[in-house]
Amino acid sequence: SEIPEVFDGLITVNGDTDSFTACEMKSGTIKINGNAGDLLGAARVGYKNGMTGGTVIVTGNTGARTGDHMRRGYIFIEGNAGDYCGSRMVSGTIAILGNVGKHFGYGMKRGTLLLTKMPEQGISANFNDCGSHTLAFLPLMFSSFKTLDTKFADIEPFSRVQRYAGDVSGIGMGEILIKL
Repeated sequence: SEIPEVFDGLITVNGDTDSFTACEMKSGTIKINGNAGDLLGAARVGYKNGMTGGTVIVTGNTGARTGDHMRRGYIFIEGNAGDYCGSRMVSGTIAILGNVGKHFGYGMKRGTLLLTKMPEQGISANFNDCGSHTLAFLPLMFSSFKTLDTKFADIEPFSRVQRYAGDVSGIGMGEILIKL
């Protein structure tokens, strides 16, 4: 028999994970009840695509380069994200409840970084401030989180955000959305 293209399984990790967790993940859900190391959801060395689908939930913090070369899928971080979060991201969504490290979104092509607060270091000059917006899709997206076992399921939906587009050193179609 053939192996199906898409798996909808669940992996639960009670503890911390090391580097390259969920690298090249295609579907399903991984819940990490702890911290995740560097390169969560990233591409393996020498490859161009990181995660291409699925959902990763981290109840703690993540290391550097979370979502590096991420192509699709969701990464939910209930704690803090390390430096270069979303670097070279092609598509997908990374949502962060805590703080985000330096140089987030570096080399980002497309995709979304969703932050609940303005980063202490501000936004890189490689991102254009597009002003504040009311985005009607955000409450719909938050309602889809209700089925997940994460703090994101309990967030009061919001639609008002400050939007930044970039990284303009590349094609500049990525976005950073920060709750207002």
